[in-house]
Amino acid sequence: MSFKYLIITPQVVLFYCGSLFFEAFAIGWVYGADRFVNHMQHMIGYEISSWMKLCWKYLTPVLMLVIISGFLINYKPLKYNNTYEYPLWGHAIGWSLALVSMAIIPAYIVYAFLTTEGSLKERIRYLTTPQLELRPEAIAEQSNGHLELTIIK
Repeated sequence: MSFKYLIITPQVVLFYCGSLFFEAFAIGWVYGADRFVNHMQHMIGYEISSWMKLCWKYLTPVLMLVIISGFLINYKPLKYNNTYEYPLWGHAIGWSLALVSMAIIPAYIVYAFLTTEGSLKERIRYLTTPQLELRPEAIAEQSNGHLELTIIK
């Protein structure tokens, strides 16, 4: 048996890189890298490097798209023992299993876009603006260099 594709199959790479792309895009562009950095600094009690903000906003999404593109461009169907090529339906099942976990994200984006009222510009602005604001009681208070969490009832 060939172990060439045992761990790093295109489906696995697509799953992890796709997940990282969506997470980095959500943090860097939808939630906002500046807002995320401010909340993280407040939680951990020290300043986060601006390098992390650049990674969340630019480097990670671009790198993940490059990796995904490279795997899709160089894709060759999986073979068992370098001799038996799986049938088309086998490939379809494999790709379906790989894509189903990520397909819900763009599917919900399309659903939310179609069901939100307003003009095109209003819908885009509404859907890409976080609706959650931290309440003053929920924000951790810093005293004597330690973070204390205030519990809201």
